[in-house]
Amino acid sequence: MKTKIKLRITTLVMSMLASYLSISQEVERKKMNFDGESVKVISIYHEVPIEADADKIWYAISDEYTKIGDFHSGIASSYQISGTPATGIGAKRHCQIDEKISVKEEIKVFNQGKKQLSYDVYEFTKFPGKVFRYHMGINEKEGKTYLYGRLSYKLKPGIMTGFAKGRMKKINIENLLIYKNYIENNDSSKPNAKELRKAYESSLISSK
Repeated sequence: MKTKIKLRITTLVMSMLASYLSISQEVERKKMNFDGESVKVISIYHEVPIEADADKIWYAISDEYTKIGDFHSGIASSYQISGTPATGIGAKRHCQIDEKISVKEEIKVFNQGKKQLSYDVYEFTKFPGKVFRYHMGINEKEGKTYLYGRLSYKLKPGIMTGFAKGRMKKINIENLLIYKNYIENNDSSKPNAKELRKAYESSLISSK
């Protein structure tokens, strides 16, 4: 009974948070091309309003691409991979998630005019990823500026892909909240993602 109550509360809180963040709960299965190979992935989309102009947001996701470990609480450290540009197509970074897990990522799409970029994980260490692509960009609508993220992935073995959907949704939401806090508050103290969720959840409740 307690477990059921906790699950209901968690679902309610996430629904309220999603509403506040203007999150379009768009989840779909589709085929995507990864280096010439067609792979069926799960694709998850979220967006969050940010109190900043588009140029400032774009700077954080593009110019500071290799410095993500300086402010992102989900990444212990990051650095630019030698011999590659710091940003733009071909920019590569190494992200140390924790003591064991690390990934190497490369920007594959970079559109300065539209303020959009996509990067692929091309090397996983101690993580069951087959393919992983993250597309970020900026939308301006109804007088507000939004940062969006579309996470497309497949794990190995493939059967794990569907089971991980809830976790991947959580990762995507937290990633956008971390950027929101960093951009709006210039906060590089790496606050815990759970604390950020609580902070924005409180704002939602108080506004009701």
